[in-house]
Amino acid sequence: MPVTPTRNIWGLDIITLYDPLTRVPFGFYRVGQALTLDRAIDVVLNEGGNAQGAFGAEGGQPVNTLTWSFKETPDFSWQVLEGATPIVTPAEASGSVSGLANASGTSVFDATTGIASIAVKSAEAGNLRGIQYIFEAADASSVNIYGHTPGPFESDQALLVAAAVPVLDSGGTTDVDSLGITITGGSGTIAMTPADTALLDVKPIHNGFSEIKVGGENVVVNQFGLLGISPRGSDGVQTWIDFPQVFAQGMPVPFQTREFAEIEVTATPLVDCITNSLYTLKQRHSDKICA
Repeated sequence: MPVTPTRNIWGLDIITLYDPLTRVPFGFYRVGQALTLDRAIDVVLNEGGNAQGAFGAEGGQPVNTLTWSFKETPDFSWQVLEGATPIVTPAEASGSVSGLANASGTSVFDATTGIASIAVKSAEAGNLRGIQYIFEAADASSVNIYGHTPGPFESDQALLVAAAVPVLDSGGTTDVDSLGITITGGSGTIAMTPADTALLDVKPIHNGFSEIKVGGENVVVNQFGLLGISPRGSDGVQTWIDFPQVFAQGMPVPFQTREFAEIEVTATPLVDCITNSLYTLKQRHSDKICA
């Protein structure tokens, strides 16, 4: 039998998750860091009496653990691993505000005696700052505005970004240029209750925006397939590993100072009844020819 060139697994190119029934991909990770299958198999010994060793040995039940890590957060990942449904907003050249609602009390957002509506001031849309503004009634006819994102002009530790902004009677408008919005007062006389609050969702100018709510009742996380692919090596060797049935639930969310977050997921590969396999490995052989 002739000597053949060595084959090895070189690097990691992409990791694809797919529907195990239709084989249609959910998506793939381009910034994968590692993909590892661990097969821990305990040895079961036949031992007893006064013997100085075992009389026999067999393999115990394998514990199969599949771990992969990546440095990106595509929408499909939350869908597959958390059972979440991403809500994706297309690009908005002027950003947007939405969802004005009372948070504490009922007087701040009121079509007659409070804030009737809030809109983006197009000329100042570049000043919109995500992801939410909090309006607190400072007195009967003005509000303090708090933000979630510090800016260069903040001097307040509580993120007070605009103080005592007037809310005008009879549908009058107030521009808050520093925050990119225009406030329209109610149709009557403004009469808010001090310390009542309302919330406004804010999307700064963007090229696409995802909102993903994770956790809650009746969340179902389905099984999926996983395909790992190595890049083609200089000798022509390339490797594919296909896990047709995998279960995992939950995705960590690390925030690290001055680092791209690396997310690691641990899953359990299952024996697939259709392929009768835990995984299938395919490998392109080397271009080299050994005499």
